[in-house]
This record gives sequence, structure tokens and C-alpha cells, in this order.
Amino acid sequence: MFAQACNNNATDEKINPADTLSQVEVNTKLINSNTMFAVQERDEIQEYIHHHHYNMQATASGIYYWIYQKGNGEQAKAGETAVVKFTISLLDGTLCYSSDKEGLKSFLIGKDQVETGLHEAVQLMHVGDKAVFILPSNLAAGMVGDREKIPPKASVVYDLELVSLK
Repeated sequence: MFAQACNNNATDEKINPADTLSQVEVNTKLINSNTMFAVQERDEIQEYIHHHHYNMQATASGIYYWIYQKGNGEQAKAGETAVVKFTISLLDGTLCYSSDKEGLKSFLIGKDQVETGLHEAVQLMHVGDKAVFILPSNLAAGMVGDREKIPPKASVVYDLELVSLK
């Protein structure tokens, strides 16, 4: 009976090798799909910036930022522990996280498990600076989101204050 169930010729379909995609074709399709997503995400970020009348700059990696209040402290560097006040929201305005509810956040710049873009962003700041950062999804919670409040492939808006460095 087992052999009969596994060898049901009526439902077997032959796969023609000519019908399958080569690895090069698969890679090309993935690259094109990701490129289209990146362009769409960049356009959504730029629309958000325009809508809010932000005067933002962009880093080479794609982070958009605006330091709207200058502090007078030292500039953050990799290897230091940053202590920040924050709000994290989505481009549609949905508030995800806030230090008002969760308390200040500390992380070791360049080492701790926070968004890749946050490591880069905080190094643009001096103690006392307040800034808005928009992290594209690849520098935020990525393809899967954070499995709590940030959905997959979501750009994230940080309103950040660098309180201190240790």
C-alpha cells in the first residue's frame, strides 16, 4: 500500500528542465524585485520628508537625518555606551516605542543588538543633540520586523535625544 501511494502515476508530473529557471535568472529576478522595493521605499521616505517639511540630509547608507537641536557635548563614537531618549514610529505615524513609557535606552555603539542604522545614526550626534532619523527597512528591523510592533520591511522614524555617553 505504501509503494502504491508514493507511486501514483496519474498525478506524477514530469518537470522539463527547460521550464525551470537557472540560478542566474533567479538571482536577476530577486535583484530586480529588491531594486523595485528599494526605489518604492525611498520614494515613500521622501514623501514623508516633504509632507513634514523636514530639511534632511542623507548618509551614503540611506539614513535620512535632521539635527533640529544642537547640544554642546562630545560626539558619539563606536565603543561608547549611548544613553538616549527616543520615540520610534512608522511612516504612517503609528507610534511603536517611546522612552516615555519604556525608560531611557542604553546601548554599546557598534556592538549591541539594536538596529544597524541606530549605530550609524547616533554617531552623527553630540551629547544634547535632538534629531529625527529615518532608517530604511534594511537598516531597521529588516525583512521580518521585530515581531512585536514593527512590521516586516518597514521604514522607521526615530526622534532621538543623545542624553549622555559612558
